[in-house]
Amino acid sequence: YTDAAVAFANAEQLTNYIDNDYWEGLLYTRLGLIFAEACDYHRAEDYFERSVSCFKSAGKDTHRLYSMLKVGQSMINMEEFIVADSILRIVENSALNLGDSVILEKSVSSRLSCFVYMNEPDSATSLINRYEKLYIVPTDTIAYLQLMARYYNCVEDFEKSEYYLEQAWNCNLSVDDSIYLYYVSSLLADKKGHR
Repeated sequence: YTDAAVAFANAEQLTNYIDNDYWEGLLYTRLGLIFAEACDYHRAEDYFERSVSCFKSAGKDTHRLYSMLKVGQSMINMEEFIVADSILRIVENSALNLGDSVILEKSVSSRLSCFVYMNEPDSATSLINRYEKLYIVPTDTIAYLQLMARYYNCVEDFEKSEYYLEQAWNCNLSVDDSIYLYYVSSLLADKKGHR
């Protein structure tokens, strides 16, 4: 990531000489992803905002939506949950209009995270009911299983939360997925202990 950051920062110096909003948007997206990986969410959000503007100028709606999604996710990481939810709601509606099931799933999942972090089970329930109607990808994917485990933990249906966690552990997991599942497991244990 360090070498990539240096290479993209060098490329950024050339943006004034290149009249191509699409390429510039791709550059800013990559820089945003690098800073998000480094947990520098303020800088990540700044680059994602720049890429949104570039993709809008280039007429690349799917790319613009992806960058807006990343802006919302950066806001979640900065604990700006209300702002994040407003951005992600726009992404969700636009993804529905475009028929982009991947961005739709990620935006709804991220919105659900906002409600879980804010401990708003009623809002989470309303969202999950719509989510299950809209969900287009198979319901055995790791993203779906993680989402359901967190949702049922939020509404304190621990048996279902444990069921979805168990299903998720049986998937082919990346390192990040495993870390996240340990996190969800700790949330579940903590909430059960305080019931």
